[in-house]
Amino acid sequence: MCHQCQRNDSARVVRCRHGSENNRRHRYCVKCIKRWYPHLTEDDFENFCPFCRNNCNCKTCLRTNIIIKDDKRREFDDGKNKIKSSLRITHFLLPWLKELQQEQMLERSVEAVIRGIDACDLEVPQAQCNNDERMFCDKCRTSIVDFHRSCKNCNYDLCLSCCQELRRGLDAPEIEDNEDLQEGSIHKNAACQGTSDEQVDMLIDTAAPPQDCTTSLRLWRVNRNKSIPCPPKELGGCGSSLLELRCLFEDKSISELLDKANSVVNNGTELELGGSRCSCFTESGDVNNETSRKSACRENSSDNYIYCPSAIDVQNGALDHFQQHWLKGHPVIVRDVLELTSGLSWEPMVMWRALREKRDKKEAERLSVIALDCLTWDPVDINIHMFFEGYSHGAFGQEDLPVLLKLKDWPQHSSFEERLPRHGAEFISALPFREYTDPKSGPLNLAVKLPEGVKKPDLGPKTYIAYGVAEELEICDSVTKIHCDMSDAVNK
Repeated sequence: MCHQCQRNDSARVVRCRHGSENNRRHRYCVKCIKRWYPHLTEDDFENFCPFCRNNCNCKTCLRTNIIIKDDKRREFDDGKNKIKSSLRITHFLLPWLKELQQEQMLERSVEAVIRGIDACDLEVPQAQCNNDERMFCDKCRTSIVDFHRSCKNCNYDLCLSCCQELRRGLDAPEIEDNEDLQEGSIHKNAACQGTSDEQVDMLIDTAAPPQDCTTSLRLWRVNRNKSIPCPPKELGGCGSSLLELRCLFEDKSISELLDKANSVVNNGTELELGGSRCSCFTESGDVNNETSRKSACRENSSDNYIYCPSAIDVQNGALDHFQQHWLKGHPVIVRDVLELTSGLSWEPMVMWRALREKRDKKEAERLSVIALDCLTWDPVDINIHMFFEGYSHGAFGQEDLPVLLKLKDWPQHSSFEERLPRHGAEFISALPFREYTDPKSGPLNLAVKLPEGVKKPDLGPKTYIAYGVAEELEICDSVTKIHCDMSDAVNK
């Protein structure tokens, strides 16, 4: 019987010779070999079949939770490595923590002047926001850490950075044409609703700014005493009250945290920062073409190249070099990451077959997804199987134009490992620099350090699947628009 299709009426099958008595030798029919493994020959199946390679894409194997030997995570669990990583995090977060405290002390002083009292007598009310909820700034849409200003009438929230920009007179640039603008003014009815990352991204992609947005920006001005009114309705506020200072943590929480961080950093333990010379350049000053890729042609600049190691380089130890670039905010490209994986297929129909069976009504509803029509940027409700078929075979709509759909952050309602266990394991195993990128146990991944019960950013993995055409169309395309992610991202 064919292991792939579970049929025993195939004309001819190929038997793997790698198996043993304890591990039976699997057979694959020629029809399945050609359909599901076009890159492999019959000889490949005889010598080492997909089951033995651990990349079989039959329905049973795709839906099986396998245990992959992970030496990297065992290394993360080592006590000395944990201490070393925690020390590094504290060392580099300390300046940011000091800046945060200074920023909040400045806002306390401003609030004291507004109220006409001494700063020492000022008590900042604590906002009502549960641990499993996350608060966003309604102007810049970034997460709010602690101090912020809020409207008691409409719950409009403004972070301290936006407060400072408004006081300096730095408004958003004028909007000349909103036809191609994907990000608009988004008004969240309540600040603490626990909005998911996927919902926020969908709002950002589909929202369009109001026609009179620019005029409203000119009208939103800080008062002479530096108090900030709630913005007009066109900008998401109510325009009828002042934004009041609020905090998320108890009084002195940031000060106490700063004292603890100072004691850790100044306890005499020296932080290892790696080598001083970047190996992207040779000792003579020439570019090392093996690990660098040209990205710009700026004159009199030492920043025209991107660090671009291979996956094998990373596996053999390139963390120190990566950290040198990461400290400077440089992007890093890792080549050939699939060479170190099992070779599991990511073809659309393979992923469809890998989806868990429908077990109840709620699970059945999850097979319906919301995609974006790249021609109109309208959301489209479509069955996931139909979406994958359109991706594989193409589809045409009105005026014989190709239908270009984009599925963002899929799967949306559950974890990747739950819906696609084999692909999830494959993805994690291929991550480079897992000290930073592992979403569950990376010792230098800040989200991993968040305490239990606190709402964490959705670190994925998630997929972006978009239709495409051979020639770029002027009227629409399925590329991802320039945007700002809520956290650092690994794009594969």
